[in-house]
Amino acid sequence: MNKLKILLVIPDKGGHQYLSFGVGYLSSYLKKYSKRKLEIKLADKNAGDNVLKKFAEDKPDIVGITATTPQIKQAGEIAKEIKKANSRVIIIIGGIHFSTLPLQTFENFPAFDLGIVGEGEETMLELIDSGFDKNQKLIKDKLRQINGLVFRDKFDKIVVNSPRDPIFDIDKIPPPDRSLFNLKYYLAPRQLIRGFSAKRSTSVLSSRGCPFQCKFCASNLMAKKYRVHSVSYILKEVKDLIEKYKVEAIYFHDDLFLANKKRVLKFCDAMIEAGYNKKAIWCCQTRAELINENVNSLLEKMKEAGCRQLEFGFESGSDRVLKFLKGQSASVEKNQRAIDIVIKSGLQVFGNFMIGSITETKKEIELTKKFIEKNLDKINFFQTYLTVPYPGTIIWEMCKKAGLLKDDEKFENFFCLTVIMSVVLSVTPFQKIFWKKK
Repeated sequence: MNKLKILLVIPDKGGHQYLSFGVGYLSSYLKKYSKRKLEIKLADKNAGDNVLKKFAEDKPDIVGITATTPQIKQAGEIAKEIKKANSRVIIIIGGIHFSTLPLQTFENFPAFDLGIVGEGEETMLELIDSGFDKNQKLIKDKLRQINGLVFRDKFDKIVVNSPRDPIFDIDKIPPPDRSLFNLKYYLAPRQLIRGFSAKRSTSVLSSRGCPFQCKFCASNLMAKKYRVHSVSYILKEVKDLIEKYKVEAIYFHDDLFLANKKRVLKFCDAMIEAGYNKKAIWCCQTRAELINENVNSLLEKMKEAGCRQLEFGFESGSDRVLKFLKGQSASVEKNQRAIDIVIKSGLQVFGNFMIGSITETKKEIELTKKFIEKNLDKINFFQTYLTVPYPGTIIWEMCKKAGLLKDDEKFENFFCLTVIMSVVLSVTPFQKIFWKKK
C-alpha cells in the first residue's frame, strides 16, 4: 500500500507560544499505532509557515486542520484555498469549535470533507487504517462505522456518527511529537510562565479533563472524563525536555494540576530524586478551594521540587458572581485564603479575573477591582479578561437564549474583547454587543 501523506495545519493564534497538544498527540499516536506507512508534516501559521506553499510542496493526500472558535473562520478559508488548488484532497477539521458545533461548522464551511468530534487520536487512527483504499480514496461504507466522525454523504447530506468513548488509559498515548514543530519558535526564551524572566520554556499536559464544571469553560466537551498520566510517564517527558531540548521552565497546562494531590506529591518526590528540580522551574494551574492549611506540606514539597508559581482563576470579587460562574464551593473568602497560604509558602501567585458575565452588575465589577487592589502586594502577576461566551459552555446557551447571539453566527468577529455581553449592564459605560438579526 502506498505511503499516505498527511499535512496537519495550525491556523494563526496571534503569536501564542503554547504548543498545540492536539496536533502533537495526533502525530505521535498515528506514528506509533497506524498499520499504514505515513508521512506527517506540519504547516503552522503561528510559527510563520505559509500553509498554501507547504501544501504545494508536500502534495499531501489528507489535510487535517485544528481550530478553536477564534480560528474557525481562518480554518475555513484555508480549506477553501486548498480545495481550489486540488479538489481531490481530503480535508478534515478537528478541535474544540467543531466538537461543539459540528453541523453548523459543516454548513458554514463547505470545504471541510470530514470532521472529528472530541479526542481525535483513536478516531483518526481508525479513519487512516480502514477508511481509505490503496489509492487513497475514501471508502464511504467504512466511514459510517467510525465513532466520533462526521462526514458528507451523497447529495452533501451531513452524517454524524455515534460519539467515541474517551481514551481511559492516557499513558498509551505517546508524548506530543515535538519533532513536528518549529522548536526555534516554541522553545525560544519567553515568559511562558507569566511574571518570570524569560527562559527556554515549553508546556506539558499531564492530565485531561477537569472534575469541575464552570459555566464559562468547555473543557469537558473535549475530555469528558478526568484522567491523569502516571508519575513515571510525566517524569519521562520532563527528562526528555530537560536533557534533549535543554528546557529551563515548564508550564503544566492541565486545567487543574492539583486535583489529585497524592499524584502531585509523588511527582515532586520523583523530581527531587532525579535532580530535575535543580535544572528546571515549573508552574501549574489550580483552584482556590483546593488550597487550605492541610496543603502546607505539599506546597513546601512543590517548592523544593522546582515549582515557583501557582496560577488561579479567581475570576471575581463578588460571591454571587463566583458561585454563578464556578459553583457553590467557590467564594471570595476561599480566594483570599488561597492567596495568603500560597504567599506564606514562598510560592508566587498568578491571578486571572473576568468581568462582564451575562448577569454581572457594575457594582460587582467594582468588587473585583477592589479585591485586586487589596491584594496588589500579594498577587505577583494578574490579568483581567472580558467574559467570552464560547460555544459549548453554559454561558453560550444563556447568551443565545437572551438574544445576544445569532443562530447562524459565522464567527467572523467572534473574538471581540471590547464588548460585554450582559442583560444587566446598560450600554453606558459598557458597550453592549449587537449581533441580533435586524
